[in-house]
Amino acid sequence: MIGPEGGHEDLVGEVVGRVFDHLDLFENNAALDLEIVVGQAGQKRAGD
Repeated sequence: MIGPEGGHEDLVGEVVGRVFDHLDLFENNAALDLEIVVGQAGQKRAGD
């Protein structure tokens, strides 16, 4: 368990490390790009 006074840097390091570990999931992902574009177009259409 992380104590209340220490461990802040450890927690930040773990979170940042996890983000960097998973960045490759979003690189050059055509399916994700397409889903984002389609989702945004659907939101615009629903707002009209």
